[in-house]
This record gives sequence, C-alpha cells and structure tokens, in this order.
Amino acid sequence: MDVYDATPLLDATYRLFGTVDSQRHPPLPGAHVICANKSITVRGPSYAWAFIAIAIADDPNESNLFIEDCGEFPARPYETYDQGGHPVKTVFPTGDQVSDLLLKHEYAVAKSVQLCGADYRMKAYSKMYAVSRAVYAAPGEVGSALACAPYVLLAQNDVPHQWTADKLVDSKLTAWQSALWSDKLKPYPFKDREVVGAP
Repeated sequence: MDVYDATPLLDATYRLFGTVDSQRHPPLPGAHVICANKSITVRGPSYAWAFIAIAIADDPNESNLFIEDCGEFPARPYETYDQGGHPVKTVFPTGDQVSDLLLKHEYAVAKSVQLCGADYRMKAYSKMYAVSRAVYAAPGEVGSALACAPYVLLAQNDVPHQWTADKLVDSKLTAWQSALWSDKLKPYPFKDREVVGAP
C-alpha cells in the first residue's frame, strides 16, 4: 500500500472553513455536525498524539475507509550524566523519537487497513492518506489530542460561478480559493508528524 501525506487535504479543509478570525464557510452556530472522532487527555510529563487517515478503495463503487486514532507516549524523567560526571535531568522520548513512533504507528495502521479490506468482502486499498501530530505536556500540565472527520456536503456557494464539477476537480487549490475569496489565508500552519513543545 502506498501511503501519502494528508496535509494537502487538511489544507483544503482549512481553506474551506477558514479560521476563527477569518471565517469562510463555518458550520451554523449550534449545528449538530455528524463526525467520527477519537480523543485523549494526558497528564504531563507526556505526549498526547492524534492520527487521521483515509484509505481509498481500488473499486470506485466501494466505500473508502476513515481511521481516527489517539494515544499517549509517556515521557518519564530519568538521570543521565554530562561529560563532567554531573547528573543531568532529561526526558524520554525526545521530539525526534516521538516523530519516529508516529511513523511506526502509520505503518501499523496501513497493515490494519489491508486486513480490514480482506475481512470485508476482500476489498482492496492500494493508497492511504495519513497525517499525525503530537503535543508535549510538561509536568503539572494537561495535554489533549483530537482526531475528527466531520461529514459535510460542499455547499453550492463553495463552487465558483460557472464552474463545472470537472473544472472543480481539475483545478488547483489556489485557483479555487482565488475564485471564491478575496482575502488570503496564511499558509496551512502544520506539517505531518509534527511534535509541538518537545523539551
């Protein structure tokens, strides 16, 4: 199975809904938006992480598979020693190690997607788009992570005037954005397997 970075999909969602300060097509206030989600809250020192993916069915008549997952990588202090032999407090795992753990989890999810397809009418998935992120909670802090896939329909106002469905599919994200909104959002602020606040 080929695994691709899902950051462009999150970027498209970011540009569709906008931000708190620059709203574009937000859900109605108080609306009940159906979604699939998973969350976790951890007590520091620890990392809370979230993972979300969509596996695309090879057969276009079959359904795709959404995966949301969250978890914790505990960060337990332990003593090491500097070159002078003095004890130094550090934290395990480091930000780079957490990024590696997220990548390993991505591989595990890809394997489970293939097994799910095999268990359900021998459905085949040859590509998956995935993204994950972790946040560090220091001692005395609480950290949380949420993976959420809301199920929304694209509103008619989000298709530029006189655009066909084919043009919408074949256009770049920047062209679609420029055709609808004059304001320019900042670039999407996150990247795949980003670890925030690591000591």
